[in-house]
Amino acid sequence: MSGRASYGACPIKSRRTKADVAAIKDSIKAILRADHPMTVRQVFYQLVARGEIEKTEGEYQKTVIRLVTAMRLDSEIPFAWIVDESRRPRVTQTYNSIAEAAQDTARFYRRSALRDCPDYLEVWSEKDALAGIIWGIASDYDVPVMVSRGMPSLTQLYGTAVNIKSATRAGKVPFIYQFGDHDPSGVLIPQTIKRRLDQLCERLDVGAPIIERVALTKKTDPSLFTADATDQA
Repeated sequence: MSGRASYGACPIKSRRTKADVAAIKDSIKAILRADHPMTVRQVFYQLVARGEIEKTEGEYQKTVIRLVTAMRLDSEIPFAWIVDESRRPRVTQTYNSIAEAAQDTARFYRRSALRDCPDYLEVWSEKDALAGIIWGIASDYDVPVMVSRGMPSLTQLYGTAVNIKSATRAGKVPFIYQFGDHDPSGVLIPQTIKRRLDQLCERLDVGAPIIERVALTKKTDPSLFTADATDQA
């Protein structure tokens, strides 16, 4: 018997049939028809929730992005049903006349709901995809939505601490509601937000905000997750 290690045959991952692909495309159409516009990442999460695909980066890149791209080019879904929040153009707002500017202002003028509220609120989202859904409601009430994209940066948290100081001086009680995944990293994010804001608010000589993790949660002691959280710059 030779000293060489023996290896079993690698399992071959079966390719999707045309019927499988058609079923996923039908689901994409149904998702977007019911609620649009969406980011491609939002469509991905919807398909995962339906059990159509696995929650892997490979499925996102090679299945969802590929199909959504092809479906738009083939006119199966409108281009307007998909948005890219991460690549917004920077465009200067201009007008042809003062009258046109006045009409535009009248059309979009909204009085701040948060200004007259006795509390100051911020909603924090771990991911861009979820933030788009939250913004649809939060914007109606003038509530800012902060996207941490994983662990929040110290710069981002300091900005919130400054906002909390201004709100407290105006007699408001600050609240922060955090949305994120229920996994070790997702559980640590609100803990990091609280720890850093406690430090920063103390540095600014102001009381810390009330922080509540809204989603996703489970009746489990967060201390069971012992991974170390590393702040970003």
